[in-house]
Amino acid sequence: MKLFLTVLLTIGTLAAQDAEASLQAGLAKIKQVAELVQQGNLGPTYELIHQAIDDMDRAVSMAPDNINIRARRGLMYSGMTTIPGIAEVSAEDLGIVSADPRFGELSEVLRQAVQKQVGILHPDRFPRVAADTSPILAAISSTTSQPWADGAVRGLDGTPGFLGKHVLNSVDHPGMVILFTWWKDKQALNSFFNSDRGMSLLQMTVEVFAGLPSGSQTNAGFIPQTVFDMFKNTK
Repeated sequence: MKLFLTVLLTIGTLAAQDAEASLQAGLAKIKQVAELVQQGNLGPTYELIHQAIDDMDRAVSMAPDNINIRARRGLMYSGMTTIPGIAEVSAEDLGIVSADPRFGELSEVLRQAVQKQVGILHPDRFPRVAADTSPILAAISSTTSQPWADGAVRGLDGTPGFLGKHVLNSVDHPGMVILFTWWKDKQALNSFFNSDRGMSLLQMTVEVFAGLPSGSQTNAGFIPQTVFDMFKNTK
């Protein structure tokens, strides 16, 4: 068993090294393109750019969970958006990286570059909510049918930073469905509404829920238990 684990770790290390080497090869070609452009020699640049793209795509395919490599490809591609499809790959890379729990492990320079670019790609949907607000309650209402809420709930499952939800039918506004969602922080909420799973909303309000130190919950209730658990863990 020990030998098996050692072999797996060795394979993983070699794959990461190969992925890094492929990324570096792509970055070197982009640097070469820049030098050729400065010299006015545009002939070889088209082929070099596409070779660089192949190298960087290969790097991510070899190590798809390596957020360092994915972050650097996303940042490089953010400056190459005139090439068809590149802008979408860049946005996907940076979205995955910024939402990953390991984001804080990246270097400060890389984190700041990703955050800046994500801010350009995805404007702040909730500018009046402070960045460090946690948790956040987003009450989303729609005058459409129940299937809207059912689809919205399915889209929420598995979203990073999502804590819980309740779906209610309004009594005083017949036909209105209200989806209450709780989020770990503003970044998680913004990331969801800026993602492909985000919903086009007819009405939306965002309210901040602040837990009291003496608050408690008995036999469940409106607020998901995960919200109370988060406060317990921060004491």
